[in-house]
Amino acid sequence: MMEDGNKAIPNSVTFLSLLSACAHSGLVEEGKKCFNSLKEKYGLEPDPEHYACFVDILRQASNMEEVWSAYQNMIEQGTKPTVGVWIALLNACSLNQDVERGEFAAKHLLQMEPDNASHIVLVSNFYAAIGKWDYVDELRSMMRTKGLVKEAGNSWINVSAFS
Repeated sequence: MMEDGNKAIPNSVTFLSLLSACAHSGLVEEGKKCFNSLKEKYGLEPDPEHYACFVDILRQASNMEEVWSAYQNMIEQGTKPTVGVWIALLNACSLNQDVERGEFAAKHLLQMEPDNASHIVLVSNFYAAIGKWDYVDELRSMMRTKGLVKEAGNSWINVSAFS
């Protein structure tokens, strides 16, 4: 945040934090208001990370037309989709069984990072969710052929002892 006299003015990072919080909390309407105020009220241009969070927010409303509209708006604004945007779109398509758009997102995700095991597993899970088992087998076989292994997720905490 930047300060203007006594008034704090949110910046791009502030909005990214707010959008992420809305996405993780399922606050769809609040997330929409936040995303819209980014440009309309504060004159900031959304970047790909903002769009990825916004797609995550819209995904929860199960309205694929809004999800796709956000993607189209991003393209029209000249913002190039990042891996995060393709992952968010693929997750939305998987949740909402949107096969055509999901395959579109999967294709772009794998083009950007063809040797990322986590992304291949994500695409494989999408195909499993829509019942395309031949694609699942093909992707898993490709991983074995390339020697790719998805690392297990983990979390870290730091425990301090006070005397």
